[in-house]
Amino acid sequence: VPATSLAHGASCTVTYTHIVQKDEPDPVVTTASAWMHPVGFPNDIKGSDSASINLFQPSIAVDKNCDDLSKVGDDVSCTVTVTNTSSSDSPNLILDSINDTKVGNLNGVLSRGTKTPGLCPTFPVGGLAPGATWSCTYSFTVLSTDSDPLVNSVIAYTHPLGFPNVIWDDASDSINLFQPSLALDKSCDDVDRKSTRLNS
Repeated sequence: VPATSLAHGASCTVTYTHIVQKDEPDPVVTTASAWMHPVGFPNDIKGSDSASINLFQPSIAVDKNCDDLSKVGDDVSCTVTVTNTSSSDSPNLILDSINDTKVGNLNGVLSRGTKTPGLCPTFPVGGLAPGATWSCTYSFTVLSTDSDPLVNSVIAYTHPLGFPNVIWDDASDSINLFQPSLALDKSCDDVDRKSTRLNS
């Protein structure tokens, strides 16, 4: 709280924090008012000032598409797409992590499988701008230990540049695994007859 009186030409500053609520309008307009009177006089001296705060709406959408059908020993191809669906006045979204349940870190070295050359770039260092997309295509081999259907999920965590807010989304796809098999049966006569020549 500042001093209760101010000399001619002096000033005081009050700093405070306001937590933006989800139901507040965009922009948020805040107004500060002060009422004073000269020492020894009853005159009411007042002043006010307002400031407008622009509110941006950060968001992302993660999409995942894999082959619909596969089997043990075959490769499955998947594509993950991250779209910055934030409002146009939002800062870029900075990637914190993006992990796939089968292959691991899509923005680093995969723990399983391989990235498709030219189709899985590094996430932009400066972040993803509103309306922009990033995608990664990769493949991995189906193992005998994989469940059927093979459910594969990915989750991405980001934050707006200069802000600590956690913005995330996830996506999954299901791959049907078929089990090819063949049954072969063979039967023959039980008795083998040799040809016999009769002499007359």
